[in-house]
Amino acid sequence: MTNALKIETFPYFFAIAKIRNPASINWKSPFVFVGKTDDELSLVALESEVPSDAYPVDRGYRMMRVAGTLDMSLTGILARISKVLADEEIPIFAVSTYNTDYILVKSHTFKNAVQALSRAGYLVTNEIS
Repeated sequence: MTNALKIETFPYFFAIAKIRNPASINWKSPFVFVGKTDDELSLVALESEVPSDAYPVDRGYRMMRVAGTLDMSLTGILARISKVLADEEIPIFAVSTYNTDYILVKSHTFKNAVQALSRAGYLVTNEIS
């Protein structure tokens, strides 16, 4: 199977946390993902940028993203990537932005995730565009 999609990897470590005070978020950080519902405020950020009052905090994630800007009418991109990783029993935490999809995996599974995606035909690179 050959996929035209390029997946970029990042050399940083990320954390996923619940936060109570949105004013504690460092919006100048290059990576800040916030999810808010009626009963929760969650943050994905560089480990060094997690507010000190965040709890719980799950550290030790590595991140990949689908390179480029994805058309909103495309279907199944994240589903195919997550299936490749699920078949290898690699759990993911996914975040989507307007432009693209981001996949976080625990650092101890990162090498296996990259290998599995490469075997599936994705071009996995550490070149960030």
